[in-house]
Amino acid sequence: MQKINLMHGDCLELMKDQPKARLILTDIPYEEVNRKDNGLRNLNKDKADDKTFELSEFLPAIYEKADIFVIFCGNEQYSTIYKFFAEKQRQKKGTVRQLIWAKRNPSPMNGEYIYLSGTENA
Repeated sequence: MQKINLMHGDCLELMKDQPKARLILTDIPYEEVNRKDNGLRNLNKDKADDKTFELSEFLPAIYEKADIFVIFCGNEQYSTIYKFFAEKQRQKKGTVRQLIWAKRNPSPMNGEYIYLSGTENA
């Protein structure tokens, strides 16, 4: 069985000393997309969606650290992420594709008041 090391800290700092990986799969903070009240929702995510880094710093930092990236993100963040990887594609350094997670059973919070999306971008 392969040993797994768990580390706690700033991922951008911790990644500097890590070897290149095959895959980085991450669910970054969605910022204003999931603000505390999100319109009608009353969610307490504590600090789960607090912005702790800039995408303009995060994307170049992870780019050299893996071959494949899956970044779950909010609608407002998707175009920034897509543009970064599309530029790398133009430089003949990979491809970029949008993934859509179609949830089979999305949370029905406040569905009587607002449209509920059953998808997430990656």
